[in-house]
Amino acid sequence: MRKLAFNTLTLAFIIFISACSKQCPTPVTPCPGNSEISSGSGNTGATGTQTITLNGSAVSSVSVRTVYGDINLEYSDNITVWATTQSGTPDIGRGYLKFDYSSLPSAATITKATLMLYADSTQEIVGYQTGFSNMNGPDNFVVSPVTSSWSAPTLTWNTQPSWDGSTAINVAASTQTYQNYSIDITSIVQTQFKNPSSNYGIVMHLATESPYRGMVFNSASHANAATRPQLVIQYQ
Repeated sequence: MRKLAFNTLTLAFIIFISACSKQCPTPVTPCPGNSEISSGSGNTGATGTQTITLNGSAVSSVSVRTVYGDINLEYSDNITVWATTQSGTPDIGRGYLKFDYSSLPSAATITKATLMLYADSTQEIVGYQTGFSNMNGPDNFVVSPVTSSWSAPTLTWNTQPSWDGSTAINVAASTQTYQNYSIDITSIVQTQFKNPSSNYGIVMHLATESPYRGMVFNSASHANAATRPQLVIQYQ
């Protein structure tokens, strides 16, 4: 009788363990993503919001300047958005950025996109002034969607693409010598993400391109990876 009771108990325990393992499977650790893309999640679920930061190889940038008409500046440490002079010659600088959205789900709905720009504290706007400049007027600038093709390794002042000024985003003038910017460019990113064939990135240029005014930001080639341009996207 004791042996029968023991066997009955053992069988019941085995059945219990088996049932539990079916109801509670071992969790699977997700595979790591692209090291160039840092992501985190907010509220999950059907109506939850996810956040992803495009940086590293997902962002390309290049400056163009009038004094370097046919010279490509892709590997410069900075993005110049300025109007100054070099030895008396006018020098207008504009910055181009392009983003790779391939890490986002194709069915994603973008609810917000914030461009993060970090000030370059080593560059002078004019020869005798360090930092951002409002010397001859405010340095407010414009972010416009680019509407034709360009490539960071070949773009120069003389080969600039077209852009759409009618949907531009106006950015306030600087108030500090060196100032980081967080710019809401949601409308531009939403359009370019929904229409991949129109994803030609953005251009940043002064609202008034006459000396002396402007700012300089770290580029996608800057030595300090943490201060390169980033695009923070929230989506559902």
